[in-house]
Formats: sequence, C-alpha cells, structure tokens
Amino acid sequence: MSDENKVKVKIYTPDFEEEENSSLKMEIATFADGSRVQPRIKVEQHKKYVAWRDNASSKFTDYPTKLIELYNSCPLHHAIIDMKAELIGGDGLKLKDENSPKAEQTLAFIEEMNFDGENLTDINKHLAFEQALFNMFSTQLIFRKDWSYIQNVKYVGIANLRIQAPNEKGEINGYYWAFDWSRFNQNKMVYIEKFNPKLAQDRSFRLKDIEKRIADNNADIKDIKFYEEMANIDNTQLYIWRQRKPEEYYYSLPEYVACISDLEIDILARIYAASSLSNGFDPSFMMTFLGNPSDKTTRDFAKKMIRNYKGARKAGMPILNFVDSFEDKPQLEQLSNQNPMAQKYRIINDLTQQNILSGHRIPSASLVGIQTAGKLGDSNNLVQGQEAFYNNYIKPKQNILEKYWNTIMKYNGLDEVVIAETNVFNENKIESQQNNISTENKQ
Repeated sequence: MSDENKVKVKIYTPDFEEEENSSLKMEIATFADGSRVQPRIKVEQHKKYVAWRDNASSKFTDYPTKLIELYNSCPLHHAIIDMKAELIGGDGLKLKDENSPKAEQTLAFIEEMNFDGENLTDINKHLAFEQALFNMFSTQLIFRKDWSYIQNVKYVGIANLRIQAPNEKGEINGYYWAFDWSRFNQNKMVYIEKFNPKLAQDRSFRLKDIEKRIADNNADIKDIKFYEEMANIDNTQLYIWRQRKPEEYYYSLPEYVACISDLEIDILARIYAASSLSNGFDPSFMMTFLGNPSDKTTRDFAKKMIRNYKGARKAGMPILNFVDSFEDKPQLEQLSNQNPMAQKYRIINDLTQQNILSGHRIPSASLVGIQTAGKLGDSNNLVQGQEAFYNNYIKPKQNILEKYWNTIMKYNGLDEVVIAETNVFNENKIESQQNNISTENKQ
C-alpha cells in the first residue's frame, strides 16, 4: 500500500491538531495516545504540586481526565460505575441511634444546605461516584471563624485537585485546586490546607483563651499577633480519602486499572463496528469495469454506484475494481457471505466483556443486566452473586464513607450516622423467596 492510500487514524489529545487530509478520522479515547495505563508519578522540585499524568510533557492529558473519558466512552464500564455509585451512596445519611439526645441537632446538620444548595445526602452521592470512578474522594470543610465547629461541607471534584509537593519528611500539608489543569496557570490555582482536626481544635482553644485574656487585659503581643493571623486566614480545610499503598502514596489507582486496556479495546471495537456499518458491513459483490480510476468521469460513475449501496440499511456495499486493459471484460462476481472480521469482532467483544466484569469484581454478568445463554431463570445463582457483591464490595465502601462522615460529626459533637441502604439485591432475594413460597403452595 502506498503512502497516499494508507488510512490515517487520528489520535485524540487536547494538544494534537486534526489531520486535514485523513481518509478516515477516528477519535479514540485516552491511553492509546502513548501514555501509560498506570501513571508514573514523579515529584519535581521546581513545582509546588505533584503532577497526575504520565510525565511532565504538556501533550499528555491528565490522568483523571482520561478516566472520565473512559467512563463516557465504554457503555458497560459506564453502567458498572453508575451501579456501584448508586449502591454505595444508598439513600443518604441517617442516625445510627434515632433516640439519642442530639438526634434533632444531628438531623438538622445533615439537612442543612451549603453554599451550593446541597445537603450532606447530596454530597454523599457525589463522593460515592468519585469513589467508584477514581478510588478517591474529597470535600472542603468550612469552619466557624473560631474553628470550633464545621459549618459547611462542600463537594470538591478529585479531578480538580493536585497534591502539594511533600516536605523533606515526606509530609503532605495541603492541596492545590484549579478549575482546568489542561489550561494551567500557576496564578489561578488555589491552595487549601489539609484537614487536621487536632490543628483546628488547637486553634479554637487558643483563640478562646486569647479572647478571655483580651477581655481581662492580660493579652501580650504574641497573643494579638496570633489573633490577627487567625482573623486573616481562610477558615477552610480539605479532606481527601485515598488508598494508602506504597505505590499509591500520592494518588490512588482506580480499582479497575487491570482492565483499562480492555476498556480501550471495547471502545476501538465499537468504532470499528460503527465504521463498518456506515460503509457496508460485508462487501457482497465485486464489480470490474474498464477505465482509469484517476479519470473524473470514471470517479463520478464510481460515486454513483457506491451511493446506491452505502449505509447500514443497504449493507453489502460492492467492491469496485477498475482495469485499463481492453482485453478484460466487465465482470460481476458473488463474494462469500463469510466475514472473518465480523467473527473477530464478536470474539473480541465477548473477551473484553468478561475482562471488564472481572476487573470490576462483578461476580456475575446478570448483575448488570447481561444474560448468559443457557443460564436464563437461574435465580438462585443470581441472588447469591448479588449478595456476595454487596457484602464483599459495596458494604466495605460504605464503611469508608461512614467513617469519614463520623469524623465530622465527632468534631461537631454530634451523633454517629450510617448510610441508609438501598440494597435492591436484598429486595430481589425477598421477591424470589416469595415466588418460591407461592409456587410451593400451588403445588
């Protein structure tokens, strides 16, 4: 194949220009641009933050942006993330003990709207989604001026955050926020202090002590200086939950990292299928004509022929073959109905589907609405798979969120909370049991 006839595939990244002369243009998402499925995190001394990408080159998209693109591009992956988020988030927060003395005060805090018009139940849904997609989540905690109480909790998207470069001891004391890191401007990133309840409480105790000494005219210069410093400081801290593994010290890897390549294959396979359908999935005829394909009249004739067959509704587009020998005659040849590429697509689709389910720790395809041939009506295995997934995956994730929320409740002197479960799997089990009982009674 000559260079002129080679199919050019456009690799999509925000910094690459579109190839104007491509005979076929496909936007293939994310990691096929040459970057790594697992980012190589490197602390650079001249930067205030730790970059979250393959390397320092600006032509590589930030890692969380790629994960979002995968979520938006792969239907099965999208459905699994949504299912996980819905189950983890449940019906929001409720009291662990509804009869406690501070029950009313705690419920009021849960239902109170923040500056974005969201209560804690709304925020909990955001965090459940971030947990499923990024294996991380974050919130901004807004304290009273005296640091004695957390007044508001605000959801902050993980994709907008970068971790501050650690100090000489390896400690991380804060984070940087930017609206769009692909258009990075150091002057526009905002520093937010790391959540440190002990530091916040120490500030609160010291402020109260200074206020008392000021009232008694016993305050010294250091007291006044500290009081002025606290009056000018932003009374917010940022809470980030992430996995603490040696290889994930700065940013957590998504739990489905092992099947990211399969997500890419699924995306590319769908692009192939769409391209094949739009151009006729199986060529069923080869038509040979006298003429030079570079001649305008010949080309116009070929376009008319293709126009009659083109499109998924007119599958079986012919292959047009032009010869310049007068000894050859126009021929019409029937091609085999077998399509090895279509068979390969089906095989690839089955393999990637199974790998994606395994990468997400889904015990049975039926959990996401995929029926397996020969296993229809096997309700017992379905219920067992649902319960195993809920107990082994969903509940531990809920425990992480509950621990986070109760850290805030404890700081504010409020009651413990739990996530109100919406375990549809249990409902299915109850319905299945009821159906079995009804069947037994009829017998």
